[in-house]
Amino acid sequence: MNANHVLYRLSATGSGSWTQFRSAVEDLIAEDDQPATTRGRLPVYQRIRLGLQQLAHVEFDAAECHRGWRVTPPTLALSDHRGESLGIFCGARLPAREVALRHSRDSIRIEILSGAYQPDTIRLLSPNEASLEALARDRGLAIQPHATLSILSILPRVTDLRAWNCKQADMPFGKRTTVQRLHMKKGACAWMEASVQEAKSAHEGLFRFTRFSRPEHYLRINGTAYHVRGQIGNYFLASLKRIQVLSYDRATQRLTVLDIFRPPLLVDRALILRTGALPAHDREAGTLTYENIPEGIAGVVAGILAQPRL
Repeated sequence: MNANHVLYRLSATGSGSWTQFRSAVEDLIAEDDQPATTRGRLPVYQRIRLGLQQLAHVEFDAAECHRGWRVTPPTLALSDHRGESLGIFCGARLPAREVALRHSRDSIRIEILSGAYQPDTIRLLSPNEASLEALARDRGLAIQPHATLSILSILPRVTDLRAWNCKQADMPFGKRTTVQRLHMKKGACAWMEASVQEAKSAHEGLFRFTRFSRPEHYLRINGTAYHVRGQIGNYFLASLKRIQVLSYDRATQRLTVLDIFRPPLLVDRALILRTGALPAHDREAGTLTYENIPEGIAGVVAGILAQPRL
């Protein structure tokens, strides 16, 4: 069993609680099935969750599924790739629909990308977008044109904490609470051990509180604490300190970020939908690289992430 079977089960159910999701993963995928090189890191259910989110198959803890999950409608996300029109099959997936897609029109080529902790990525390529749209209508799929820009166009700048639903909050405490602070300077960023007292007295900084194996992030700005998603806090602090964490190669159309600065989920998803492939991780360099990112899109991303011009 693999992540494909998890997506089939979730698609048949539609929505549910976090407990139901975790049980589905643990029923279908044993910890022993993980590659030896990845054991001991994130639990398998967390890695599967991330893979499902990145390619827009399942939403977790969204407004419509607070503290739970829901499968998104089956959709063909459209973009362009090396002179062809590209459609990526996102959302609910059942074996019968997958088989039907494999018997596509003669003008459409199908490619399958496989990964350890994600369902197979089904990519449909055609000389023109019209044939992909016709196929989507024939198979009952929604169509998302210009998928990457459609997502990026609605996202606020990371420094707008209110728009990202980051609210003022008291920091947690307790004997079983561990605290880390993100130390950031040009050329080096790392989480370092800290204390509750240090976090509560800091004028500015990003702190990670872990209780019962669940991390939460708090950003202190001018002595005020905000409960934030980790990626929002990372980029807010980088902007405050004017530290560049993105780089762009115009010749190859590759956008590279430090792996500790993985973009917020919706930015990450928008970039992934350019190819359907997850970013390449260079462990030695500590970077993530996204492919097929035109200069205009890279500029939009830099603006959202409050980074200097690339």
